[in-house]
Amino acid sequence: MAQGQGWLFGLFSVLLLAGVCAYLWFGAVLARAEYLCFGLIVGGGASNILDRWVYGSVIDFIDVHLPFYRFPAFNVADSCICVGVGLYIIMSYRHDRLLREAIVSHGGEDPPAGT
Repeated sequence: MAQGQGWLFGLFSVLLLAGVCAYLWFGAVLARAEYLCFGLIVGGGASNILDRWVYGSVIDFIDVHLPFYRFPAFNVADSCICVGVGLYIIMSYRHDRLLREAIVSHGGEDPPAGT
């Protein structure tokens, strides 16, 4: 679809990384685990940008073949991005559940700060 448009993917990646870095810099206080998630995402994205800059494209070298399915090729940077996003999603659901439980335990009022 967009083959030969590596500069477009590179530009999009740089903009996304800038957005994540701005969120980390100017955003609310984050937990350590969130920094780990964002570190994986930014590290994987930066690695893909470096691949595009040095080689002109991202080199996908991990190719998984199952008897009934051929998974698309990927690289370590792609894995870091996926693991970081997956962990962040899991943590956000857990945080929402804990916040709802805290609100219910305080009779429907917002819990005190730090709860």
